[in-house]
Amino acid sequence: MGSTLLDTRIALSHWRLRVGDLVGWASTPKYGAVGVFVGVVRDDPIVAGSDVRVAGIDFESFEKGFHRQCSDIAVAARSRWPDLGRIALVHRVGSVPAGEPCVAVVVSAPHRETACAAEKFCIDVLKQSVPVWKTMYARSGQRVEEPGCAMREVDLAAAAWDLGIAERSAVGVGFEDL
Repeated sequence: MGSTLLDTRIALSHWRLRVGDLVGWASTPKYGAVGVFVGVVRDDPIVAGSDVRVAGIDFESFEKGFHRQCSDIAVAARSRWPDLGRIALVHRVGSVPAGEPCVAVVVSAPHRETACAAEKFCIDVLKQSVPVWKTMYARSGQRVEEPGCAMREVDLAAAAWDLGIAERSAVGVGFEDL
């Protein structure tokens, strides 16, 4: 359907994500479906078994790597679903309190099956290949760093997704095993 670079939005944001604006941008008369994923900071225990809850997360990213990897994700999604419309991949950086969105993926397509599949592909591959690091913090001042994603090749993360092992790769099945 002739998508262009103008049909892709990739951003790191220091501000609260305006998901409604992204959905509005992706919604056009040309496309009948918009798939949306919004990740929200949870108030889970800061460490397993603790009564201390996460008050927020400080996110960091390597901006050039973020943009390059997300551009590659959009290209990979368009190669799998050539009739995709608009794609938005946006992640917060800085301090994000519990209950606020930290990542948004919005994808438009002619039909819901394509929009939903492409949205799932984009968030799964983003989580596997885009350099984002986080430090959880509690109101008490306790901080816990979580290892971020190493910047992996999008092609490898996409191949793992195609094989249905994207989730397992985070817990022991390495991309070198493909």
